[in-house]
Amino acid sequence: MREVFKQRKKPGVFSNELLAEIEHTHARGEQTIILLNRRGYSSFILCRSCGESIECPNCDVTLTYHRSDSTLVCHYCNHRQRAPSACPTCASKYIYYVGEGTEQIEEILRRRFPRLRIGRIDRDTKSRRHEFEKRLMDFDKGEIDLLVGTQMLAKGHDFHNVTSGGCRFGRCRIGVAGFSRCRKDVSIDHTSCRDARVVAICRGAY
Repeated sequence: MREVFKQRKKPGVFSNELLAEIEHTHARGEQTIILLNRRGYSSFILCRSCGESIECPNCDVTLTYHRSDSTLVCHYCNHRQRAPSACPTCASKYIYYVGEGTEQIEEILRRRFPRLRIGRIDRDTKSRRHEFEKRLMDFDKGEIDLLVGTQMLAKGHDFHNVTSGGCRFGRCRIGVAGFSRCRKDVSIDHTSCRDARVVAICRGAY
């Protein structure tokens, strides 16, 4: 992704190779899977004025921003609170949303590929009754062109028309739970990449 930054002069979520591969896969009438082990919209929020982030009062980890209901959620104990419009520490309105989750990845891909039928699979969609199973069945029947998902999409599925995909290779980020999270990301990515039918071309989404 350093090369993408050099070309675009700004950080990019997807490599040019992966975007091109998604287009070519769709043109062939085949399907793509994008894996990211981070649900929600942004990994955490940060105040640009004082540098403070908002942490879970129970687990001492940063809360993940979910844009669909404008909440901050702890993915360990499920503590929830409303996302603030100003920093709770210094009252500054300069709030910065850091990192990408499956919600944001789905949104970016919908803007980039408006003709593609795009779906998302994660714990948030699974919590809605019957939606998880319907999404998987629609993808298996070819009614979804591109599926974004977390680790629950990485194992135990065999989609015969999936010929390309991208996954986030393990990278530690400031503000999120440390080594165990990074180790889990790497493990999931390696599991996905071993299945050539699921992720035949793994360019790396990050």
